[in-house]
Amino acid sequence: SSRRHAEQQHWVDLGSADGTNSLTTMEYCLKIATESNSSNNSCKTHITFSDHPDSDQQLLEETIAQSPLWKTHPEASHSVHMQSFYEQIFPNQSVDLALSHICVHWLDRANVQDFTHWKQLVR
Repeated sequence: SSRRHAEQQHWVDLGSADGTNSLTTMEYCLKIATESNSSNNSCKTHITFSDHPDSDQQLLEETIAQSPLWKTHPEASHSVHMQSFYEQIFPNQSVDLALSHICVHWLDRANVQDFTHWKQLVR
């Protein structure tokens, strides 16, 4: 509903691994969302980092907690959810943005510092 959107966005990253790829993308998304929000120049967002239960939850939590993202964007909160994405993870209509970096595993190298030119990734 639009009321929920006004209160807080819910973004998810599926297959977060250790979180390093996700954090850069989420920071860029938060920057754009904040710039686009003319009402109060902030974008209250909860980001859920999700990965398979067999993955290293402690490493994911540590990587996310140590990120400067949360100081740069204090309006954003986060959590970790360990569950296979082969089954429904979140209730219907509860996610505003979903990302998955599975394609990163297939890239030999890429300029991940410049998301404005993401189509020019080296193959």
